[in-house]
Amino acid sequence: MKTGLSLSGGGARGLSHLGSMEELQKAGIQIDMVAGCSVGALLGAMYAAEPDVDIVREKILKQIGKEDGQIIPVEYVDDDSREERRSVFRKVTGSLRKSIYYGISLAQIAHLATSKLTETFSKLLPDVDIQDLKLPFACSATDLNSQQPYYFTKGPLIEAVAASCSIPGLYQPIKKGKMALVDGAWSALHHGNQLRAMGSDFVIAVDIQHEIRDNELINGLDVVVRSNMAARTVLSQIQIKEADVVIRPDICHINWWDFSSSASCIVLGKEEAERQMDDIKKKILRRKIRKFFLG
Repeated sequence: MKTGLSLSGGGARGLSHLGSMEELQKAGIQIDMVAGCSVGALLGAMYAAEPDVDIVREKILKQIGKEDGQIIPVEYVDDDSREERRSVFRKVTGSLRKSIYYGISLAQIAHLATSKLTETFSKLLPDVDIQDLKLPFACSATDLNSQQPYYFTKGPLIEAVAASCSIPGLYQPIKKGKMALVDGAWSALHHGNQLRAMGSDFVIAVDIQHEIRDNELINGLDVVVRSNMAARTVLSQIQIKEADVVIRPDICHINWWDFSSSASCIVLGKEEAERQMDDIKKKILRRKIRKFFLG
């Protein structure tokens, strides 16, 4: 029986994937293939290249610790969750920064070239084709032209992961044929169907929660962003049903861009996987028995 691991996106929160993967490895649960998007694509690719969570963890934390290790530049993020009540000055400057960000987005296609991503990922991933990895691997991207998800299952690994991590509006879309590819989390956050197409009999999904804050809607852009989140949430709820087990760490209090909280994310991912481990083992055993008798 083959077990597939589905890793969702979630920015810095996605480091909780490592904790859950560490606990699965500790429990002796063999992962035969991996699919992911965004940060899940990066961690999944690293694991498929070297199926040892300890090695993946050491590499990613070492990169994050470097001054140039941030994938998401701090100046482009909203830090209003650092304080429950911000001063009037902080609110004004935060709104101004957001206005500048959106204003630039209306004037040009992206803030950063994708070369920033490929440069960072080249320090974490081998320069190989996906087919040459030790484990079968796939990562999703979103094609802006067809408005459909696209899965990389072959071709250059770094290019595929960069496309899957290309946050819309921040990084340039990656061109591939007639496609313009951005972050896979916008169309394929969970990957049960893809893993089953790759031959998986049992799918374990690690789901990174995306909370909706009760912040006041200030302008039309806030309405657009909130509406987009609603659509992605509904799509996510449909896709997650393809998994046999869902590990969902409670990490909504951590900012999606705050890689300084990596240790907390890893611990929370580990704790949630540990809490569910007995149930996971029982479900895997039942599936093995069923496959043995029914084929």
